[in-house]
Amino acid sequence: MTGLLASGALRERPAPRLVVTEDLVVRVWDRQHLLGHARLQTETGRQVQVVYPGWRSREAGPDFREALIALDGDLEQGDVEVHLRARDWDSHGHGVDPRYRGVILHVCLWADGAPASRRQDGELVPVLALYPHLRGSLEQALHERPYFLDQARSMRMPATIPLAPFLARKGVV
Repeated sequence: MTGLLASGALRERPAPRLVVTEDLVVRVWDRQHLLGHARLQTETGRQVQVVYPGWRSREAGPDFREALIALDGDLEQGDVEVHLRARDWDSHGHGVDPRYRGVILHVCLWADGAPASRRQDGELVPVLALYPHLRGSLEQALHERPYFLDQARSMRMPATIPLAPFLARKGVV
């Protein structure tokens, strides 16, 4: 966008800056196509494959519920908590809050040196920093539709993890 100087010359106005908020990171997680799926890794080097990112919760507790995540090929179902930085887990008090006992993956934009987060029950939750895995810009997250909505409309599975062993363990098949 341009502005007019007193001399009549045109000058460029600076573009508005993107404010990075936790809600933007939630959008990036929800819009999975911004991530390079073939190379997702936790801060400790575990391979991550997102089968289903979970449904967005609007209640107190984890940001996404009932996600299906393969960690090193082992399929797990549970909750996902999202933050700007990994240290926000502790600053928000999640490590002592029983509502976060079902979290299987702590997603953040920047890991800031935290390889894992500790739940109230003492279990360690792997940290996945999204920034190193972005295929697009953060600005795209504001405008693009959720990946899994597109997948559902085209009736394609979003991942290639075999679900039969997982469903058998859950007593579904």
